[in-house]
Amino acid sequence: MVDTGEVTREADVRPGLAPLPWRPVLLVAVAVGVVHLAVARALRSRPTGAWLVVGMLAAIGTLNKETVVGLLLGIAVALVVLHRDVLRTPGPWLAGALAVLGALPYVLWNAVNGWPTLKMAGVLADRQGGMLAVLAHIPEILIVLAGPPLIALWVIGVRWLLSQALPHRSPRWPTRCHPAR
Repeated sequence: MVDTGEVTREADVRPGLAPLPWRPVLLVAVAVGVVHLAVARALRSRPTGAWLVVGMLAAIGTLNKETVVGLLLGIAVALVVLHRDVLRTPGPWLAGALAVLGALPYVLWNAVNGWPTLKMAGVLADRQGGMLAVLAHIPEILIVLAGPPLIALWVIGVRWLLSQALPHRSPRWPTRCHPAR
């Protein structure tokens, strides 16, 4: 192996592993999927224990990658808009508290060490032309990472959820995912 001056860990060059840039993306995808499944289960069954699992998974996901916070904010908005009755129970509030407590060591470490994560994000954004240039690439990133079939499924799912939450409004195009009865 040629010494290029870059730090390389043995795990980054072993055969069978995804290249370093893709491993965090794969971990985030798994964390997001698991949190989604846990939230769906908690919404169906509604016991407080199911919400505690959501909080624990959210905390672990946040420790793995901060972008999971975006997912959690989206779930919070969805609960406010689509499932207000669930917010009258202690489950989602306990899940949120558990997620914050689980992520607290990471936040405290960043605060004590001068927010190196934010500094690195700034450096990476500058390399790509600034924050606006990074934001301009978000649609491309979503299409590349998710793929058009998954994006179509997202659109159908959101429209179906909205049709369930707002039954008095009819969609402009069909959202039925099951055969007509």
